[in-house]
Amino acid sequence: MSTQLPNKVKEIQEPSLLDALIPLLFMIALLAASIVLFGLDASLGPLQVSLLMSAVVAAVVAHKNGHSWERLGEEIVKGISLAMSAILISLMVGALIGVWNMSGTIATVMLTSIGFNIIAGDQYIAIVLPARMFMVEFLQRGLHPETLATAVENSGTVTSPLISWNSCGAYMSATLGVSTFTYFPYCFFNFINPILAMIFVFVGINVQRLKEEEPLPNEPMETVPLVALDK
Repeated sequence: MSTQLPNKVKEIQEPSLLDALIPLLFMIALLAASIVLFGLDASLGPLQVSLLMSAVVAAVVAHKNGHSWERLGEEIVKGISLAMSAILISLMVGALIGVWNMSGTIATVMLTSIGFNIIAGDQYIAIVLPARMFMVEFLQRGLHPETLATAVENSGTVTSPLISWNSCGAYMSATLGVSTFTYFPYCFFNFINPILAMIFVFVGINVQRLKEEEPLPNEPMETVPLVALDK
């Protein structure tokens, strides 16, 4: 008659100071070795491999202290799922900016402003940064600064209340006493205005250009002027 031995459950132990330092010291050593061996090219792969190997060492230390491989796998999946939304948002915004960068300068500014609203979560950053970034490019392409201001207003300003974690969305949600998703379907102006602005850009409506007598800079300016150059 065969008897089945009960499975022994290993007791989970608190990690010691050495257990906590082993993955950290291992990661520092691998990162330093990657930079010494590969220099600037280390960012193309060796640094990522070092971080991955450090995670493996941390998992081995956790298993030594009593955590099962199944539990470690579940926690890894849970950690990745928590960060997946932010990763997907960053990938989508980067992909949109890259695609629209090939289609036109004005569309790039608009997508950049919307992207800053999503990533930075603040309307002022979504307005100021794209305007300062693309001012010289607009001048070199013969586009009037008013066109740049219009593009930023049609994207960065009007879309900020639609994002719940944006400063404008959080303020309006708290003031109205409802969530952002509740009043989103009624914000016709906010999500229709960028679409119409994109259509106007591709058709060429209301795209102001510099006058022919206004000279364009032959070389990129080191700094962007705070006031008009002709004043």
